[in-house]
Amino acid sequence: MNRNISKKISFITIAALLFLSACKPYEYFDIEILEPAELFFPQDIQNLMVAHNIFPTGADTIGKPFMIYGQPGNDSIYIDTAMARAAINSLTGMLNFTGKFTVVVEDSLERKFPKYAKEFTRDDVGYIRHLCEFNSADAFILLNELEHLNSYDVFLSKSGDYFGEFETIIKTEWLFINPFTSKLIDEKIILDTIYYQVEPLNINEDNNGFEARKWTLAQAAGISGNSYGTHISPHYVRSSRMVFIKGDKNIKTGYQQAQSGNWKNAAYFWRKSLNSSERKIQARASFNLALASEMEGLLEPALQWAKGSYHYFPDTLNATYISILQERVKQQEDLILQMGDGDAR
Repeated sequence: MNRNISKKISFITIAALLFLSACKPYEYFDIEILEPAELFFPQDIQNLMVAHNIFPTGADTIGKPFMIYGQPGNDSIYIDTAMARAAINSLTGMLNFTGKFTVVVEDSLERKFPKYAKEFTRDDVGYIRHLCEFNSADAFILLNELEHLNSYDVFLSKSGDYFGEFETIIKTEWLFINPFTSKLIDEKIILDTIYYQVEPLNINEDNNGFEARKWTLAQAAGISGNSYGTHISPHYVRSSRMVFIKGDKNIKTGYQQAQSGNWKNAAYFWRKSLNSSERKIQARASFNLALASEMEGLLEPALQWAKGSYHYFPDTLNATYISILQERVKQQEDLILQMGDGDAR
């Protein structure tokens, strides 16, 4: 009897979820947004040289601290110089992709710089100036420090399955130097904790375990390099936007056009929905037109359409979208200054 009741309840729950999903009047689109850097640099700094100040030490031979199943050990599978290379390559790739700077990488410096920026000598700065002159660079970025703590353990999930988890706590210090003015433009410490879930591994002996450890540390270093890139350069982030798919036939047809990436045709149909006698449909059409404008990089028109949607239907959803677009308009002004060429869509 109880089993039959349980089956009925499960069926009703599933049916209700399917019904709610079918009734949902909206969907989501992904959007790539160019956001400004935290720092502003003079326009004459366009070409950068990137290097790291990480040299092999005894720890690279005896191994780095690595907690495995809660027990301390040493892991020599992946040395810090390789992690430093992954960090500066990630930074370089991100900067070159965005286009604010052009970057050249020096993978192995011939001299060790001081641990602390305040201890750099005139001779150190002179050497950096020579490197920049030889590579036609305007400034120099140095990964000056890299530290990390690593662990691996196996856990039991709520579903009763086991999974492995890597944890890497990584700290990097970055220096941005203009050797031609002997000025330290930026000094930034990035601290992050990164988790990766994997299938349970024989972490000590299995070759897959070795490869997983190498991959995890490389990923952690790469994330740190990318984080510094977002600090000094405009950068792309992925976000999502809501679009209404139900209301009248023009709302639906416009959504079909948007699905194929044809936002101009979508806007054509959504404009027709503005003639509806229902304020709810007018609000949805205006909201969708705001999205179409944003997708085309037209932020001011997008903001006006969002305000129009709020006029028809003053709810929290419209107010939130207005705030997002207002922030993007402000960022647009910073981006134009930072990119220097007006290409800040």
